[in-house]
Amino acid sequence: MLNGLLLGDHVGSIYEGSDKIRGYSLPLFSPASHITDDSILAAAICSELLKDSDNFERALVDWYQKYPYEEYSFSFFKWLEQDIGDSSGNGSATRSIPAGYVAQSENEAIHLAQKISKITHSHHEGMCGAESVAWVIFKLRHGAGFEEIKYQCYENWGYYLDYDLEFERKDRRGVFTTSAWDTVPISLFIGLKSTSVEDALRKCLWLGGDCDSQAAIACSVASLIHGKISNNMMQKVYSANVRKFNDVLLIFSQFNQNFCA
Repeated sequence: MLNGLLLGDHVGSIYEGSDKIRGYSLPLFSPASHITDDSILAAAICSELLKDSDNFERALVDWYQKYPYEEYSFSFFKWLEQDIGDSSGNGSATRSIPAGYVAQSENEAIHLAQKISKITHSHHEGMCGAESVAWVIFKLRHGAGFEEIKYQCYENWGYYLDYDLEFERKDRRGVFTTSAWDTVPISLFIGLKSTSVEDALRKCLWLGGDCDSQAAIACSVASLIHGKISNNMMQKVYSANVRKFNDVLLIFSQFNQNFCA
């Protein structure tokens, strides 16, 4: 289900970019927490997939217009205002998560991710991030194990899913990046090696950096390994966002019913 994306995005929102607030035991829910552009633009993709349509470009514009006052990335505005979609960031990776649920084959997962990514993230690294995330989601749905995924991620995208997280945490101190190369593989690794969805979420907060996007990916992966996210957690996410982002939550619920049941 896409609940992992929502949970990771919501919880990570207030910790994104904060180098001073990093830790495994941080509070997961705060009155200031909220879903971000990651969830809004993923909802745009979901809305098209629910219609069996691939007019993703139009959907991204439509959903931006629904929520024009939220914080969107510089690269998204660059595309929106100048029609330049060459980002190497992780935005298209996050919104390619739904593609992994809809796809009926590995090739379809990758092809859908390419369609989604090329609009705003046509840079090679942006494309790799989107393709790998959609592919991993698809493979986990069909029972693939860590070693197979690790091998294929290296063969297909050059991602070496073998991290010393203690080293990475120290090495990334004072560094903020949304680069797909720097954030997608480690998010996949955290999700794949987690002991629970909450463990994946907390490890993303402990690592720091682009917490919302990284946690959205990691929790999506972890939820396919460990199963349903607790009703208590998801109720907190929904109740905090229903007034402002009801359309987003409705689309996610419809998508879950259609493709993740």
